[in-house]
Parts: sequence; C-alpha cells; structure tokens
Amino acid sequence: MKPLLSITTFNIDRYTTIENFLNEYREIGLDTLELNGRVRQHVIDALFPYLYKGEIKISSLHNYCPRPEIMDNGELQLSSLDEETRSLAVRYTCNTIEMAHRVGAKAVVIHMGEVEGLKTLMDMLKDLYRCGEKDSLEFIALKSRLMEQRRKNKAAYVKACEKSFIELSDFIARRNYSIKLGLENRYYHGEIPLVEEYDIWFEQYSQLPIYLWYDFGHGEVQHNLTLIDKYEILERHGERLLGLHIHDCIGIDDHRVPGTGEIDFEFVKKYLRPDVLRVLEYGYGVQPVSKIAEGVEYLKQKGMVK
Repeated sequence: MKPLLSITTFNIDRYTTIENFLNEYREIGLDTLELNGRVRQHVIDALFPYLYKGEIKISSLHNYCPRPEIMDNGELQLSSLDEETRSLAVRYTCNTIEMAHRVGAKAVVIHMGEVEGLKTLMDMLKDLYRCGEKDSLEFIALKSRLMEQRRKNKAAYVKACEKSFIELSDFIARRNYSIKLGLENRYYHGEIPLVEEYDIWFEQYSQLPIYLWYDFGHGEVQHNLTLIDKYEILERHGERLLGLHIHDCIGIDDHRVPGTGEIDFEFVKKYLRPDVLRVLEYGYGVQPVSKIAEGVEYLKQKGMVK
C-alpha cells in the first residue's frame, strides 16, 4: 500500500474557481485533499464533480466541515460545560462525519476542546519565550502556574470530552460507517488532550474508533516551551497513530514549509505504517505553488512519503 500524501485546503480563500484551486496541486502531482474547517457547503458541492470523475480524493475532514454559520459568531467546544453548547458541538461534528462518509474520507480530525481560562497564561509564556526569557525565574513560575491550574481544573472538561466522543462513536456505529476519529494534539497547553488524557482514553475506550492525530507543529511548540516531551505521545501511542499534520516550526512559530524550520521529522518514521494519513498543513502565507512543491520534495528525501 502506497502512503497517501494529501494537503489541507489552507489556501482555499485565494481562489474564485475550484478549477484554479485544484490546478495548483495538479502542478506538483497532488490529487488528495483534507477539507478543513473553513470550507463551506458550496465549496464541497463544487468539488463533487471532480470526486465523481476520480480526479481528486479526500483523505480526511477537519471538524467542523462544512463550516456552519454558527461558527462565525464563536467557538463550539466538545468540552463545553454548558450541555446545550456541547450537544450542539456534537451535532455539527456528526454533520462532519456524515460528509466524510459521503466524500469517501477515512478520518475526521477533531479538536476535543480546552480547560477554559488558560490561554492568557499561555500567551504570556510565549511572550517571555520570544523575549529570550525561557530560563528566567518568571518563565519557570508562570509555566508552573499554567500546568497547576490545568491539573486542578481539567476534570469536568475532560469528562465532557469523553461524553462527546462516546456519542460520536455511537453515531458512527449506528450508521455503520468506517470513519475513524483523529483526536489531535493541540497548540495551547490548556487544550485537551495531553498525553495523560490519551493514556486513559486509549485504555478505557479502546473499542471506540478514537485514534491519535499528531500535529508536528503543535508538539514542537509545547516541547520548546518545556511544557511537554514531544516524543512521549508517539512512544506511548504510536500504534494508534491515524494521521499527521505535517509542517515545520522555528521556536514557537509553526505551519512552515517542511525543511525550512527546526523539526527533525526522523523521530516519527518508525510509526509510519503505510495506512497512516500524511497531510501537509501549511500556513496561509505559503505561496507560490513552488513552495508547496519544495516541502513535498523535502519529505520524499526524508522518507516520509514516496
């Protein structure tokens, strides 16, 4: 089985026609997409003729997709402690799963949510890092405060996450879909899950279609802030690796073209079964198409794709 390389629709907003959008990828030999959370229903409708003709494939959908109008007014969190909001998040995620089945995707990538009230602390920590204060007493104290507040406050949010993915798994089972849910490691330390949540979930809910989706940039940022060990998640749960978001990172600035940053991608290679999905996730500013091609060539040289 040849490993599948796809690219997320990071630049979909630049184009006035689907044909122009797809032409960029045809130039470098890519015919597989991940539809992300900015893609609306009319875009998917425009893609269907190309799907029917076999000109493109969809590897995965990134929740929420198609993007619901309600998302224009705020976030929908599967971890919400407000039951109405959490149930709404589940409902729209079910819509994403339904669409994934329709377009022949293998996976839905999910942000499970967050322990609320911690993003300000994380942003303060990032500011200190950028000022070269990573080894300062202020940085160390702030990091400890962030980690402790997450530990103290996480229980109810983690429980809400569990309720959500159980309901999503029940939906998949009732519909007899083969869709797998990729629970993505996240950028902010207050977000869920960290390795300790993966540990519990993959043991207690091993029968459910929940898997690890590893984002290189997110892992690198938290590793560089000394909040996590980026190797630990894969060392513990590499056998449940469903897919990768591949991009490079310098310090705590990610979504760069592979080969233009500091990530050594070698550490993941021993977990790369042929069926692991590999998705290029570039930042919006990456252009022209030659930059995309450079990243693909670099990954081929590294043996990440063929």
